Amino acid sequence: FPALFAAGEDDLVADALGSNAPWDLSEVARAQLEPGDARLAWLSKIYQRRSADGTDATASDGLPCESPSHLEVYHECPRKWFVTRWLNVERPGEGFGPMERGSFIHQCVQTFYERFQRNGHAKIDEANRDQARELMEQVVEDVRVLQYEIEPGGFETRYVAVPGMPSEEAQYLRISRGLASAWVDAEAALAAGTTFVPVLFEYPIDQLGAVLGGVAIKGRVDRIDIDEAGNLLVIDYKGTIGPEHQGPGETLAGKKIQTLLYAAAIRRAGRLEAPDDATPLQVERVEAFNARCSALADNPACVSGAVYFSYNERPASGLRTAGFFCKGSPLTAENLLFAGKDPDAFAVEAGAEDAFFASIEDVVANVIAGQRAGRIGADLPVDAQGDLLSEAKGICAYCPDMFCERRAV
Repeated sequence: FPALFAAGEDDLVADALGSNAPWDLSEVARAQLEPGDARLAWLSKIYQRRSADGTDATASDGLPCESPSHLEVYHECPRKWFVTRWLNVERPGEGFGPMERGSFIHQCVQTFYERFQRNGHAKIDEANRDQARELMEQVVEDVRVLQYEIEPGGFETRYVAVPGMPSEEAQYLRISRGLASAWVDAEAALAAGTTFVPVLFEYPIDQLGAVLGGVAIKGRVDRIDIDEAGNLLVIDYKGTIGPEHQGPGETLAGKKIQTLLYAAAIRRAGRLEAPDDATPLQVERVEAFNARCSALADNPACVSGAVYFSYNERPASGLRTAGFFCKGSPLTAENLLFAGKDPDAFAVEAGAEDAFFASIEDVVANVIAGQRAGRIGADLPVDAQGDLLSEAKGICAYCPDMFCERRAV
């Protein structure tokens, strides 16, 4: 709060607290509040009464709802969560930056596969790669035109270049070139040698009713791939992938957990629902997954892995993918494009799946406990000696609170 006042953001604090705060707003905002302070406990009501889009943050059964993205940000740093998710200091009006670009590319990828599969291709491979390139170029242009039909400033993000700005208009060409070349090549290599194919896109997991750590999980999964045997792979598209995305490791401290939460929620539900307008391929693979879950006690191996997949033409970090896979499944470090790295850094050992997914649920429970207790101080991951982990730089890099005393970059 002192940092917000130093930045001249008095009104943001007032907006967050509301008009019925039982304390003087300036007193609360300027105070160095410690965990357990009654005023922070009152602030935690913000979490209880609203969600990011302003709707009631409760499920039909009365449980509070949380999205994996919200849980991930709090897991990274409570202060970053409060500043970005509840004070919304980084939410712009109309922009042409990484957020809008990411939404645009998500639309392109989803539209591409919808058309590609309608044309009889389940997945990109060596035989149809040239067709995939041509189709992707057309899709990017079609999705670009559709951006002008989206209401500016609305809930749906649009990616519209300013007319007469060559630098912005050139972005479309770079995106088209990158998706039609590097992305198509990576897609052809992903899960090669298996029967995994893309099945579901922007899948709403709310309908599954999965509960992790005492909260109902809501949100949309970028993509779900399923093989003929019913093994499932969660895919989350990202622009940049760093060390914070890599593997389960010894601890989840400082790790990106969004895709892990999607995987855990699907595993907990033990089923999927096919869309109302499902294609025969979607029906077939969803039924295969559900049958596999029914046949396995406690669904120990239904979810085989989860991957962050960079859509950038040349990922700055050099990493195309990161995530985890379960040993004993058809997925390997090599066919998930983890080649060249230590496979064990991405692997969950056979028989250790329950413990791994339980650790993910523990993270959720700790996040919810922190939110309800009103803990919103900066809390970055450290090692045993108290030194910041390398992942801390990635956490701070996209936080708009430039006045944070613990900022790592």
